[in-house]
Amino acid sequence: GCIYLINIYRILECAGCHYISFMEENIFSEDDELYDPAYGKKFRKCCLYPIPEEGVFNESSRSRLEYVLPNGIKQIYEETLEAVKNKLFIVAGIGLRTILDTVCREQKIGDVRSNLARRLEVMREQQLISDAEYSVLIEIKNIGNKSVHEGRSLQPHEVSEALIAVEHILDKLYLLPMINSELRNNKNSENFLEENIS
Repeated sequence: GCIYLINIYRILECAGCHYISFMEENIFSEDDELYDPAYGKKFRKCCLYPIPEEGVFNESSRSRLEYVLPNGIKQIYEETLEAVKNKLFIVAGIGLRTILDTVCREQKIGDVRSNLARRLEVMREQQLISDAEYSVLIEIKNIGNKSVHEGRSLQPHEVSEALIAVEHILDKLYLLPMINSELRNNKNSENFLEENIS
């Protein structure tokens, strides 16, 4: 028989959320792993891009945070999420550390020459973070340093835990103040309506 390779490319759109993705299908006549003797035929090997989120990575705060993060932090956060989704764990480690560093600079924590460790200490001293949060963030800083200087790749469980911790801090510093402001504004507008109606 003949040897053949068939590549099929499709652009897909979800009928529900209209999310666009790219699918690649491969059928290779010599790939025994794709052969099912019960049916006597080859099955397609499919790859979907971007790679779908799995497990804890699906619980990302992206939808909530994308509206409140300053542009610089938002871009680093989104690129770090893409690195996590695509299992680029060295880049993810660097990204998680960079998010912390950028947050400290954006919030004007510490002086201009302070390193990240000192800035995290100042956050704790100013009670922006608790002692427990400080300990976790120091570990994320150390992981990021190893990714930068030693090319250390994180384990999937380390990435998911570090991502949850970083998102918690982003929620605390950016999302909660916005929610607090909205709730106060709603309360004030209700009081205004009550006073003017009655």
